[in-house]
Amino acid sequence: MTKGEGLKISRSILVAWMCVLWALGSLGCGGGGTGLTDWDDILEPKAKAGHDQNVVTGALVTLDGSRSDSFDDKKLFYEWSFISVPSGSSATLSDPTAVRTTFVADVDGLYVARLVVSIGDYMDSDSVQITATSDNSAPIANAGEDQNVVTGGIVTLGGSASSDANNDPLSYNWSLVSRPVASVASLSTGNLAESSFVADVDGSFVIGLVVDDGTDSSTIDLVVINAAADNSIPIANAGPDQEVVQAGVVTLDGRASSDANNDFLNYSWVFISKPSGSRADLSDSDTANPSFTADMNGFYVIRLVVDDGLDNSLPDNVTVMASGRN
Repeated sequence: MTKGEGLKISRSILVAWMCVLWALGSLGCGGGGTGLTDWDDILEPKAKAGHDQNVVTGALVTLDGSRSDSFDDKKLFYEWSFISVPSGSSATLSDPTAVRTTFVADVDGLYVARLVVSIGDYMDSDSVQITATSDNSAPIANAGEDQNVVTGGIVTLGGSASSDANNDPLSYNWSLVSRPVASVASLSTGNLAESSFVADVDGSFVIGLVVDDGTDSSTIDLVVINAAADNSIPIANAGPDQEVVQAGVVTLDGRASSDANNDFLNYSWVFISKPSGSRADLSDSDTANPSFTADMNGFYVIRLVVDDGLDNSLPDNVTVMASGRN
């Protein structure tokens, strides 16, 4: 058994143990038992409809559900729909059952879309808002991904992924929203795309970013930095999304995954969804660079979890789109 194999217990095994406990009378295992809420929490998939967007009226909008997750690595099914569109809009979704779908924001106003993901009888939903305007669109702040760090280390913050639909130049405003009680941490700078601070004590640091395009300010985006003197949970990075030609071999890359303690990482990749009829299978799914053949046109969503021998990371997903054209 390798260093991390003992930690890779799937939720199906957890379910089996729950049923054993139910048989012993410790908790409900379906059928109206007292633990039904916890049971549903385990079985339900988790829908993630993506970030809210501000766009220029007439733009093609992409909705992305690829960060949704499934119970015990089961295949997810997707269903997009509009909750509301502005008066006079004739917006329609290009493919309501795809992991990613598009529509044209044809008039000014607020578009609200819902994503439902399902596995059998279990489902979950999430919504996303798209605001279209012919005038100036407010920018979107992106404070970066949450981080797990070793206490005493320098934390670098990056806001360069912030965006503006009108391509206006952005100004940045970082703020330290909260810090652990004993911390005296302060930001190195507040008005550049990058900032930093020293995570001087154990605990969670919450940093906010607001960007401005000279006309409008964004809403605040928050990033959480968790500092610990002992083991820090690793962070999975499944690599950038890819577009490939059908029947081509796709190589995935998890080498950007990280561990604040520089521990050796174990990798675990699984398919979350793939095109109907696809028989694609991952080779070397326990390595940093597995591969598969994109045998059908459509979207493939693959999840990566890494562990450092003590803790598992949160999952990170990557989407591969295969098409017959060059």
